[in-house]
Amino acid sequence: MGVAFAINKDLVDENNLHHEIMIPNRASNIKSKWGDNQKLTLINIYSLNNKENKIKFFKKLASMTRNNKHKDLCVMGDFNCVESDIDRSFPHRDNEKVVASWRKVTTRNKLIDVWRMQNPTRKSFSFFQTSSKAMARIDRIYIQRSHQLCL
Repeated sequence: MGVAFAINKDLVDENNLHHEIMIPNRASNIKSKWGDNQKLTLINIYSLNNKENKIKFFKKLASMTRNNKHKDLCVMGDFNCVESDIDRSFPHRDNEKVVASWRKVTTRNKLIDVWRMQNPTRKSFSFFQTSSKAMARIDRIYIQRSHQLCL
């Protein structure tokens, strides 16, 4: 259990990286210089399964990114929830309080799920449970809306 980053040292200067554990075993970030001396902050998360703990986790993450001064922010990882019923088979929504607590992070930081924006009706899943045949797209990457044009 936990989060990790894999860094390609041929592309990123490891001397310009700053790693910080935000929530032990659940959230970590790396800050780096990127491109033409731009700053990039990557947050990698592994959300909890329990509904109440998930809400607390997302609220804590929202408070930790509240005063985000990073113009280049990317949040990725295993969210253990979906925002829309299209991302689950058999389709159903996640708990509204869970989704609302995650959306505080995305709204405050102007984050978008790029894959979903580029594939508004496509179904693709990253979690498969053999016993119940349940599937969900719980692993996602969010970037700031302003960087959508860069892709």
